[in-house]
Amino acid sequence: VRAGDAPQNSMSNASTDECGGESAPLYRIGTDWWSDADQGLVLTVGINLVVFCIALALYSCGSRRKYYHEVYSPLAEVDGKKHPLNKPTTTDDETLEHTMMQRFFKMNTMLLLLFALFAGPILLPLYAANVYGGFDDIDPAPPPPPMYPPSPPPLPPQAPGDAFVPDAPSMPPFDGIAPFSGIATLSLGHLPPGSPRLWASSLGMFILTCIFLILTRRELEAFVALRTKWLSAMRPQLYAARLVTFQHTPAPLGAGGGHAERPTGAEMKEALQPLFGADLAEVLAVPRHPFWPGPLKKGLAAGEKAGFKLGGAAAKPGMAATVYSEFKMLALGEDSETSYLLFFRTRAARFSALTSRTVLTNASVAGHTLSARAKPVVPPQDCAWASLSTPRWMIVLSYIGTILFFAFWNVPIAFIQSFASLESIGKLLADIGLGGVKDWLFDLNPTATAMLQSYFPSILLAVAVVAAYQLIPLFSSLQGWDSKTAIGLSTMRKFFYFNFLVIILGSIILGSLIETTDKIINGGACVIFSLLGSAVPEQADFWYNYLLQDALFLIPVMDLLQLVPAAIFVFCAFFCSCCRCGKCKGKCGPTGTLTIMLVRSCQPLKYFKLYGRCSIILTATFFFAAISPLIVCITIPWTVLLCRVWDHNHKRVVRHNLGVGYDTGGAYWALAMQQLNFSLMVSQLVLTAVHVLNQSYGSAGCLLLLIWCTWFRYGRLVRYYAPLAEELPLEECRKLDAAGEADQAFLDDAAAAYSATFYGAPKPGAKEKVEPAIDVDKA
Repeated sequence: VRAGDAPQNSMSNASTDECGGESAPLYRIGTDWWSDADQGLVLTVGINLVVFCIALALYSCGSRRKYYHEVYSPLAEVDGKKHPLNKPTTTDDETLEHTMMQRFFKMNTMLLLLFALFAGPILLPLYAANVYGGFDDIDPAPPPPPMYPPSPPPLPPQAPGDAFVPDAPSMPPFDGIAPFSGIATLSLGHLPPGSPRLWASSLGMFILTCIFLILTRRELEAFVALRTKWLSAMRPQLYAARLVTFQHTPAPLGAGGGHAERPTGAEMKEALQPLFGADLAEVLAVPRHPFWPGPLKKGLAAGEKAGFKLGGAAAKPGMAATVYSEFKMLALGEDSETSYLLFFRTRAARFSALTSRTVLTNASVAGHTLSARAKPVVPPQDCAWASLSTPRWMIVLSYIGTILFFAFWNVPIAFIQSFASLESIGKLLADIGLGGVKDWLFDLNPTATAMLQSYFPSILLAVAVVAAYQLIPLFSSLQGWDSKTAIGLSTMRKFFYFNFLVIILGSIILGSLIETTDKIINGGACVIFSLLGSAVPEQADFWYNYLLQDALFLIPVMDLLQLVPAAIFVFCAFFCSCCRCGKCKGKCGPTGTLTIMLVRSCQPLKYFKLYGRCSIILTATFFFAAISPLIVCITIPWTVLLCRVWDHNHKRVVRHNLGVGYDTGGAYWALAMQQLNFSLMVSQLVLTAVHVLNQSYGSAGCLLLLIWCTWFRYGRLVRYYAPLAEELPLEECRKLDAAGEADQAFLDDAAAAYSATFYGAPKPGAKEKVEPAIDVDKA
């Protein structure tokens, strides 16, 4: 133990209450550069490195065997002479979304590397310097507190006949303030209040922000260039638009209780022909897609099989089915708006339709008075027509359920975080009757105890995150989005809010959102600064361990070794080899249909999950970049390793749920950049709270100004580059039209592709019913 350093964190250094109060005295406390906490962290790293090496060796052996081809390389062959992780050759058909995801990782790696050039030689030595060595203008340190508090005064002697008074209980021993660990000494949390060295963290956050904005502008320029090239290709959605009617009088059948048939596609084309002329090739009316939960669907299907008749009266063939279909629309919540698909021969005509505020305004179409506006349309396989008919009550309930889920899922997260303390684990074991296990835990050596307190909560938190990620997409699917990509983007937003509000802040503040909100309402804004400023520096060790678990355990075991699909594959193959009953009929085994289906169901390409996982790590890194810069040394290898592994999985293993090679055009990347900027701004606010709590008001004011500058600059970048990437400008559309318009065969194929997604259309590959031939002689 080396004497002469400051206390571990601001609350033990100069603790105040939540909204002001008297500061505690500063003690001259030593630093143990090889403390039990440091040894536990190093031991955790060693164990994870062993797991990493074992997983890498198993992957190297298994991926070279053709027996495991369906698990490790179903999309590409692996050369046995090269290492399995050898980078595949980049092809011309690389998707824009995957390219931008790789650039996203490389940008964050460059961002943290440039910041490390400042944090390594400047911030870390400056934080670790002796506070009494001339850096800080503070008084000489008082003597440390006594090891044992003074005993209570003895009781006066008792006279004969007095009631018996037991001796006063002795005070429990007090061990004083423990020395600081080496990792804690390299952070900002142990600096004394008002220290001039707090300005260094403000400078570090300013440098990090400048690097981020510079790299963001470079990435936006690259995205616009790649997106322009992507939009210039011949794609069905780039020659089509979705026409949405509103203020429809009278209401169409099945919408809001109306009784009038809506205009057909031919009638709508006739009304739009004067506006677009020969550039409008075709108009398709999108049929209504009923929304039904499972029980209602079964009940309605049973009624349909029973033979639904309208009043029992004689009807034309198919009339009962038509009326019954409309009844389902009305009963189960058909949206009042009606959609049509417009197909154009030129991009310029589509551009004029999309940029018009309303294509039709109070126009009379086939006896209807309606207004209509045009919206971009997604690719055929991405359409989610049934989601447009989601009832309003279902959408409202879905949003309410999302809010309640966020509010109450914070409770188990705070419970998991309590396992970071051995006392909390012991109390829980004593409550459930496992006193023997509690005694065994408290008899462990300090190094094993520190490792347990760091390893166990990280694994439990990862399990809680995976469980929540299976539930959140259900809420997004019930909110009326018009495409599967829009549902994925909504899920990605919920993932980010979940990670930020529940995981990050829930793990830091150690309480439920309801309890924290109650404190803020009763205590005012000062409670926010006190909670953030006091709790964030104390949780750096926990996030060190979480990042190490993700980098050295989850990536090699789950992402590289594909533990779940590999276990399913081995089980199915083993079961088939041991089964001799013949009931599986070839469904099991290494090449069985059931085996392949189960393995592929565990290997989907879902960008919202990938970016959601990244948001946890990057948000935590931004939180602690200027507070405890050592975290950057863990995040940089994490970004490099994850970039390489996910690039390998994208090209050889995982499949998009809309088909191999499907491209969303960088939609997820744009949202990820927006969320990354938000994380940076909140990190600036957290650092401001730390400075306010440490009585460094000048640097806190500068950080508040930096928050506004970051918001203003990023907003200007988005306002300039977003319109350039959303659609091709009119001049580019005319150039492409001059090079060649869309021919009729291309438009017919596009219309057929969209028609195949409509309600009631036969599924691709379905065989048509062929009526048996009639024998004329027998007839």
